[in-house]
Amino acid sequence: MNVSIGFWARLGLLVSAVSVFSVSGLAQTAKILKIKGEGATVVLPDGSTEPAVENKAYPSGSTVKTGARAEIFLEAASGAIATIKQNSDVKIESTATEPTLFLSRGNLVSQLDKNKLAGKEYKVRTASGVAAAKGTTYTVTVAGTTYNVITMNGAVEVRAAGSPVGSGIVIGAGGVSVNGGTPQPLAQAVASGAITQAQVTEAASIAVAAVAVVASGAAGADAAATASVELSAAVAVVVKEAPTAVAAVAASAAAAAPTQAAAVVTAAVTAAATNPAANVTSVAQAATQGAAQGAASTTTTAQAAASVAREVAAAAAQAAATAAPAQAAAIATTVSQAAAAGATIGAVSAGQNATAVGTTVATSAAQGAASGATAGVAAAPASAGGGAAAAANVANSVATSAATGASQGATNAGATNVTTSTVATGAATGASTGSGTTVAPPTVAPPTPPAPVAPVTPVTPPTTPIVSPN
Repeated sequence: MNVSIGFWARLGLLVSAVSVFSVSGLAQTAKILKIKGEGATVVLPDGSTEPAVENKAYPSGSTVKTGARAEIFLEAASGAIATIKQNSDVKIESTATEPTLFLSRGNLVSQLDKNKLAGKEYKVRTASGVAAAKGTTYTVTVAGTTYNVITMNGAVEVRAAGSPVGSGIVIGAGGVSVNGGTPQPLAQAVASGAITQAQVTEAASIAVAAVAVVASGAAGADAAATASVELSAAVAVVVKEAPTAVAAVAASAAAAAPTQAAAVVTAAVTAAATNPAANVTSVAQAATQGAAQGAASTTTTAQAAASVAREVAAAAAQAAATAAPAQAAAIATTVSQAAAAGATIGAVSAGQNATAVGTTVATSAAQGAASGATAGVAAAPASAGGGAAAAANVANSVATSAATGASQGATNAGATNVTTSTVATGAATGASTGSGTTVAPPTVAPPTPPAPVAPVTPVTPPTTPIVSPN
């Protein structure tokens, strides 16, 4: 499955945004902003081939080839950044009014800033139809003769190739259309069999991961600012329409852009808090474990994995406790356990030893969860049971809960001999920081026998070349 920020076009589609003008004007260039990996090349209009170079502008008629080990961020025009995924060939076919990319094989992710694109029509050209963005984030997937369009933010018009603007169907955020058919909410489409849950999880994971990478600054500060807003919106759609995908989405995004792990968790918990149908604690648990695991899978030391656990736990606990201050202690237990388990699993996947990292990770998870939970209570309105006095009142119970949860989480992830007194000290430090009061380290019972935690399976884009149908 292929996804886009702004859109993801997979072979056989013409994806168009801000449709206003016909093709005209002089040929334009497109600039490579960033290259991740190695082996990418560019075939120039004269047929010669050279290695792809960062910060170099290539003329229309050039073809970018990423190969199996590279990913390229290409600025097709101001306000249009395309992420060319592995094993993809993309030809630049831009004019002054129509920045256009022709995808002949592979995967392309695009992010649009409609204000900067004013007066231009950005297109990804393939063969079969048009998905025209009225918003900024959506996914397009083609498998044989079937294609799906999923909207992550804004709205998308799907119409047949060659048909006029306004002649198609419009898909709102959280909706899907299969083969240009009647749009359905994602959950309804899964229930009806129009699309599978696995397809939804894959599309959402790749889309959010791509937005997170741009939000991390891979394509520049301006693009990062726009992507940060898109990231929150895309995660909110996942929480509302595909809640079972939250853990995988968080893991995929955090693995691709570790600096955005806390932002993904905050967005997920905040979205759940404003959705009456969502369970805030469950969403916090899923997002925290996924994000902690994903980000920690990029670390090489116990201290780095512990830092991930602390940041993710603090973000989740604060957002959740602000929304539900009366549940601060329970939130601290859930979040600290999820963060410790996720970070330990991630660290082990990166080659570290569970027991060697267990106490360090658990201590930081407990500190983050306790700090976040008490700070969240302090920030909540008094009418909801929050405020400084309330934070002070729950500080001790939060510290105990955080230490207990974190110790158990690391143990469940395979760590042995977790030093609970050390974990308790971390929890007390966090609770003191978040509440503004002095909290003594609690006495924490040794973890119970482990209940093994299943790792979250992050989704990554396919790397097998896919050739456009004739």
